[in-house]
Amino acid sequence: MGSAIPVHSLAQQHVAYMYKNDNRSTPVTRFSPADTIGLCLVLKDLPEGDYAFHADWYNADGKLQETSRHRFTKQPGRAEIIAAELKMIKASPIRRMFSTTETTGYHMKFYGKWRVKLFLNGKEIAGKNFEVK
Repeated sequence: MGSAIPVHSLAQQHVAYMYKNDNRSTPVTRFSPADTIGLCLVLKDLPEGDYAFHADWYNADGKLQETSRHRFTKQPGRAEIIAAELKMIKASPIRRMFSTTETTGYHMKFYGKWRVKLFLNGKEIAGKNFEVK
């Protein structure tokens, strides 16, 4: 890919919403630990070029839980739609029962208020709060 285009006021031209379990037609902000938490970002009026997107997912303790990354090249004449997802439970119920790590999603603190921060070319452009109950 070529060089990335700096993002300045273009970051204001976006729509971001959250959804669960592949149901992008219904925005939500409340999830259960078993849900797949989705984020849809629609970027409008970006100039053509190469971009790097990432989403930092912060758990209820305020610690970085996971990062989603996506590189794309903006094509002329269309909005760019990016989806990022977070799965809290990454293993089967049996495996979680016998696991001692947080990566399986068993010992992680699920419940509470979470936050996701959205970045384009390293600049924060948006953030969303959501709750896990």
